[in-house]
Amino acid sequence: MKIRAFVVSSLIVLCLAFSTLTFAADSAYLYIVHGIPGRDVASSADPTLPVDVLLNDDVCVERGATFGSVFGPLTLPPGQYSLKISPANSFVPCSNSPLIDSSVALKAGGNMSAIAALDENGQPAVLIFPNDFASLAEGKARITLTNAGDAPVLQVTLQSVTTKQKFTYTVNPGGRLVAALPTDAYSIEVESNGTVLIPPQILNLPSLSATLIYAVGSASNGSLGLVTKTVKDVL
Repeated sequence: MKIRAFVVSSLIVLCLAFSTLTFAADSAYLYIVHGIPGRDVASSADPTLPVDVLLNDDVCVERGATFGSVFGPLTLPPGQYSLKISPANSFVPCSNSPLIDSSVALKAGGNMSAIAALDENGQPAVLIFPNDFASLAEGKARITLTNAGDAPVLQVTLQSVTTKQKFTYTVNPGGRLVAALPTDAYSIEVESNGTVLIPPQILNLPSLSATLIYAVGSASNGSLGLVTKTVKDVL
């Protein structure tokens, strides 16, 4: 699907904050996640690996995004889109040869994450996963955790800072989990077969929020980490 630059530019809405989360049923929504540490491309690469993102060979939707960035949602007409991710060029953005050349199909009302990450062979690729922004009850928060790294089966433990209650989940390679938890601050830790891969870190889960969590990087070289984005007011 080829869309002219001026049409795409007029339709893309890059929402960086929400007061109330609303999505139109006739549009499609896309979050783009930069989940490739520089060391997973080359030992000499900038650890932040700045990249540009080109949509449909027309619109440079992101310039100089660094590892760990999550931007969107882009609001788009449903359809098939090409997605090229290239090393950043500050003088002529989106002009370098792509590190990743992929595509994403978006359906009306759909909400997706396109994650620049490592595939099962440890190669840069775009992995596509759906997002869950269904309504929540007061006092609840949703997490969607995606195992988008070059990593084995992960055991993910969240422990409430207040009550010390623990919630433990297993996420297969290329899999995702969706769970609703009581509102609180949590310590989140990721391990595999008894080996800690990601040490505990604090994750705040506000009431009526949806937190997108992406495990990215490589377990074999110690670059595995969590990239998160919290969206509030999921009503």
